[in-house]
Amino acid sequence: MDSFASLAEVSELLDRSFAQSQFIADYPHVFQWDRADLCVEERLDGKLRAFCSLYPISWTLKEVTFHAYCIGLVCTDPDFRGKGLAHKVMQKAEGVARERKADFVFLFSDLDKFYAKWGYEKSGKERFVFFGNQLSSDKAGLNAKHLEGQRKNLERMGYASSRAGFYFEEPAKISLELKAKLWQFVVTHALECESQLDFLEFQTLLNIPKMHLIYTEKNGKIVAAGFYGKGNDFSDFLHGTVAADKSELLWLLALMRDTLKGGAFGWVVGPHSAHEMKGFVSMESHGVLCKTLASNKLSQAELHQLFRRQKIYVRSLQSS
Repeated sequence: MDSFASLAEVSELLDRSFAQSQFIADYPHVFQWDRADLCVEERLDGKLRAFCSLYPISWTLKEVTFHAYCIGLVCTDPDFRGKGLAHKVMQKAEGVARERKADFVFLFSDLDKFYAKWGYEKSGKERFVFFGNQLSSDKAGLNAKHLEGQRKNLERMGYASSRAGFYFEEPAKISLELKAKLWQFVVTHALECESQLDFLEFQTLLNIPKMHLIYTEKNGKIVAAGFYGKGNDFSDFLHGTVAADKSELLWLLALMRDTLKGGAFGWVVGPHSAHEMKGFVSMESHGVLCKTLASNKLSQAELHQLFRRQKIYVRSLQSS
């Protein structure tokens, strides 16, 4: 991708493939000019017919760094499906990743059987908690009741008077100083399993549309933060939550519910421990499809186990 014309062409293909308008706007972190060579195309008769993107993500586990690429936005022109174009563009993407010495590639998709024939294994898991009407007896209602009980306990401990809550519908517009403060909090409280996130990348991610920022402070210091919504993904979901401890996390969830005036919402639990989840009824789905590219360093079985045991976890902000 080396011109505005080709960017417009990709945008048109994405809109046709995903049946959405301006789909490309949801991925400001993917479509950057210094990453144009990570946008992979397949053409027929000179016209763009299939596409996918590559997004670099790394982890450091016990002083060993793993480099990977998230393959995203895999699409084929609806009029040209069934011709093997998606496979060709995936092969090209894997080739680019290999050239850049990636240890593995992965993607998010429900089409696990479709990708299995190309060597991708369903791995990992993602947990969700849904909050609904407290009068309801379903899982969402039980979670809402539990959260309300936790809120009352925290109020008795003085959380309402000692914490300040903030909510921004356009986090890209907050000050550079606050962005730095938030990023520092996020990376300082990150678990080892979470993907690396530098400040420049964090600033770019804040440009994702339809993504709101919520955070709390105690004595002027951030103690919990998260994001609500993310483009057309994670609609009505709180995700990317980071907190100083379990109580601060619970207070953030309660504040999110207050912000929505008691409305229903979901929480992408992320790598939080079972201890932090105690009392909530959650649901699980498979997280990723992965494929090793460096079996001498990381076998497919080892990679699968890293995801399955949440030894490596992709931040929701970075998924594409």
